[in-house]
Amino acid sequence: MSDGAAPTAHAQNVRHRLIGFGLVTTAAIFWATSVVAGRVILRQVDALSLAQASHVVSWLALALGLAIVRPTLLRVQRRDIWRFALLGAIGIAGSSYLVNVGIQRTNTVMGVTLQYAAPAIVLIWNRWRGTEKVDWKKVVAVVASMTGCVFATGLHRGKFVFDALGIAAAGGAAFTFAFVSTFSKSFGSRYNPLAFTAHTFLASSLMYLLFQSHTKLIAAFPNREVVWYMLGYTLVLGLVPIICFFYSLRFISATAVTITCSFEIVIAGTLAWIILGEAMAPSQIAGSLMILAAVILIEQSRADEEASGDAGETISVVPTS
Repeated sequence: MSDGAAPTAHAQNVRHRLIGFGLVTTAAIFWATSVVAGRVILRQVDALSLAQASHVVSWLALALGLAIVRPTLLRVQRRDIWRFALLGAIGIAGSSYLVNVGIQRTNTVMGVTLQYAAPAIVLIWNRWRGTEKVDWKKVVAVVASMTGCVFATGLHRGKFVFDALGIAAAGGAAFTFAFVSTFSKSFGSRYNPLAFTAHTFLASSLMYLLFQSHTKLIAAFPNREVVWYMLGYTLVLGLVPIICFFYSLRFISATAVTITCSFEIVIAGTLAWIILGEAMAPSQIAGSLMILAAVILIEQSRADEEASGDAGETISVVPTS
């Protein structure tokens, strides 16, 4: 019986990893597109207003939809109220605002590259907490991911803007992204992914109200065209990837998720090459391959842990009904 159970458990673990990587890769594809779209809208709307509007619209869309279809999914356990408040107010709100400031005050290249220092932060934090085993493959994967981001974005060729506040904001986005990745994994499996995202956006929306009233938010959008652009940006390029991101954390480690998210840079470069005809320099191709190698290494590390019977972070998948 045990001989039959082992292959079944192995097959289930493989299936979970495939689902997890599929979800986070989907998130990376959407985020890659949103980087360019966000840069366009930030020419007409300030970073705070864009982040606040995106979170309010996301919460309204999810909350109203679930309230109509499955209102029971919106129930929150008392023990998790403070967790949602912290995740939404500090993690999601902080990350969205800081990355927008980083992109706006520097450029897309610097803003995105600095944000993807997150895998190193996650790995160090999980190692310190004792929740994740660290081996040479994970260390090399993190280094390859960060180095690959520098080359894939072209930052090494001088595509940077020295703005102290912008650099600090992008660096802060890396820390908040790491926090979201690790903290949400600790209790996210107790909720339906849509409900979990809705509660998080409620907390982040309330947080933004402390810095800007709803009247100022409305006034920040000059015309209907910008409003429609923001709605499309939020509901398609903002909401879909964050749901996939949260859901992926149920299947793979936070380190694997943050490293795979950096694949966003590769996707953005590939799309620019296919759609816009923008040539990729050899160094950018090398950087893309380094990020791909990082994703493969982090998966091999997980497979090694499974084979040795030390899987590190446990996979927790619960019914979402």
